[in-house]
Amino acid sequence: MSTRGTMPRHIDSLPQIFWWELDEFLAAFMVFGIGVIVGRWVALLGLVGAWVVVRIMRRWKEGELDGGLPHIMFAIGVHAINDLYRDGLQKEFYE
Repeated sequence: MSTRGTMPRHIDSLPQIFWWELDEFLAAFMVFGIGVIVGRWVALLGLVGAWVVVRIMRRWKEGELDGGLPHIMFAIGVHAINDLYRDGLQKEFYE
């Protein structure tokens, strides 16, 4: 039994939101959100901080493979890659 579907062109590329990749967008949103929660003029600092965080992430990601951040998150055990490999800290697998 086979299912039809499309194979993504770049399998490790993250989805795009406007002109940012998902990890850049989430980091900027979190920094800006913290500024808004604190309030008043700190929201402006949050906006500047979000821009700085995105710049730093883009420089770091230039020399890395696509999808580097999700792979790092898996390796330290924060997030699962799929249903089979749930724990990145488990180094041996037995059937």
